[in-house]
Amino acid sequence: MTTLLWQLYDLQGRPKHDGGAAKLKAIMEGTLHGSAHVWIWRHTREGVEVLLQKRSSAKINWPKRFDKSAGGHITYGEEPLDAAIRKAKAELGLVLPPAELQLIGVCHWHAPVDGADMLENDFQWLYIVELPDPKLTLPTTEVESVIWKPVTALRQEVDNDAGKRYVPYGQLYYQMLQDAITRSVG
Repeated sequence: MTTLLWQLYDLQGRPKHDGGAAKLKAIMEGTLHGSAHVWIWRHTREGVEVLLQKRSSAKINWPKRFDKSAGGHITYGEEPLDAAIRKAKAELGLVLPPAELQLIGVCHWHAPVDGADMLENDFQWLYIVELPDPKLTLPTTEVESVIWKPVTALRQEVDNDAGKRYVPYGQLYYQMLQDAITRSVG
């Protein structure tokens, strides 16, 4: 079985060409790596909603917490957009055309993993895509379930969460998401 290697980055967000690092080694040592996040949103009569996934209880970091619609770590040699597309297919059964994903920014996230001697230290490429009625399947054990959440309620809940129900990406992350969706709505 081949070990999946993660893409490592320098402090300016440029990929390193050193062969990457194994998942466990990267998070145990806090090595700077990358992840791609996809946020699916829709506009309904009730307002703007985002799709959240609830992470599986089998996940070693932040099990059973609400998270982005889809996403994950970038493999060695992979581009962030390609990782976003790969993870949307793997986690939600969606085939997303690259042109439909809008890059809204890149955040540097540095956080200890609750209950484990691990450190998330990654550049996060955030993408949004409007999908009013996506046909979802959950073909993986990584995702327990999905829910639609009003984007304003998400921000309020995250701001008052203290890391109990949501993956703790931080207020700047969620503000960037809300601002980008608000601009897209118009």
